[in-house]
Amino acid sequence: MLRPVLTHVLKPVLRPVFYKQELPPLEKKLLSGEYLSVICTGDSIADLGSSENQFLYSINTKGWPANSFAQSNQLFEMLPDSGIAGNTTQMLLDRLQTDVIDTGAQVAVIMLGTNDVHAQIAESVIIANMQSIVDQLVAAGMKVILTPITYRGDNHPNYTTKIDIINTAYANIAANNTNVAISETFDEFNALAIDAIRWDEVTIDRLHPNSSGGYLMGKVISKALNDNLESAYPSTATQLVVNSELTGTSGSIGMGATGQAPDSFTVFYAQPISGVGVEYVGDSLILRAGDGSTGGRDDAKLFQNVSVSNPAPTDQFIAKATVSIAKEVLAEISSMSVTLKPNVGRQYNFLLNGEATTAIFQEDYNNFIMRSIPTTLDPSATNVEVSVTLKSMGNQDVEIKLHDLELIKIKK
Repeated sequence: MLRPVLTHVLKPVLRPVFYKQELPPLEKKLLSGEYLSVICTGDSIADLGSSENQFLYSINTKGWPANSFAQSNQLFEMLPDSGIAGNTTQMLLDRLQTDVIDTGAQVAVIMLGTNDVHAQIAESVIIANMQSIVDQLVAAGMKVILTPITYRGDNHPNYTTKIDIINTAYANIAANNTNVAISETFDEFNALAIDAIRWDEVTIDRLHPNSSGGYLMGKVISKALNDNLESAYPSTATQLVVNSELTGTSGSIGMGATGQAPDSFTVFYAQPISGVGVEYVGDSLILRAGDGSTGGRDDAKLFQNVSVSNPAPTDQFIAKATVSIAKEVLAEISSMSVTLKPNVGRQYNFLLNGEATTAIFQEDYNNFIMRSIPTTLDPSATNVEVSVTLKSMGNQDVEIKLHDLELIKIKK
């Protein structure tokens, strides 16, 4: 069971005065078009939580690329990110052509420089390398969104001062090129990452983000995407789930679940101590998981098997669910996720574990979107199970409101 590691809630902290990049008002978007393609690149912070080398491709809130995609109010073609652990600016420069430019992405989001700082590489070298990276990407016809380097909790020898100098230079690179923008600074993340007591609320090691840290970083970067890009919803997109708005009561109940499932859906395991596992309260569909204390299940799953009819190699699929969560149950949620599981090949999901839900949501949260990144399927696949799962910490019943569940197909 995924258990939260937080010992504090994420509340306002007294912060020292840090460098803060004040961004000028935008005169125009960097790029407008339909379903813009974006690649995220950099070091281990860009790679963390989104490695495609694992059999279970679990996109979770440790990864800011997945968070940026899920939190954006636009739909982008998010390509598999090309972050590599340990990379410096020179290392990315050396692989830029093959790993970034040759992907055909229209936009590159770059988070890079912390390994240079740790290796005591001169600021002038780091800045010159980043300028070269930007120049090559722009020359290839790409737009670039830079991100400031995040603060390091180890802060020795005086990393923060050096990072501020480099971040100022990154902002100047963006200011001097109409094809380049920079995100705002990661104020919430930075303040906690360098806090001697609370660093584990947003990092796993005073540097790399945990689930809540990835969420906070994604919030900043999704704003940069929304501010600087205009990505029209793809005209080739179709919604494959039957009854995606979750109406009706003629669905199936199984594996001990109780209540009434929406039309064309199945609910498994939902066995709360109080009430039923799935029901409508007013116009809201409530999904409940039990506490498991009486030998029952502590999870719940709502799903539908969707025909995909041997997809083309270029067809892309996205699972998406919209949920609302009451503040008082957040500390008891172990995890919740939306998952795309084909009958052949890997499954893809967007997972929020208990660590993230405890830290992120400090009040009732309405209409929170969970969304898997776009993926192609094995051409031999015939169906996809698309699902929402909810798991309790095992101490009490938990519930969420479900507003929709979709499987979006985009024909490329």
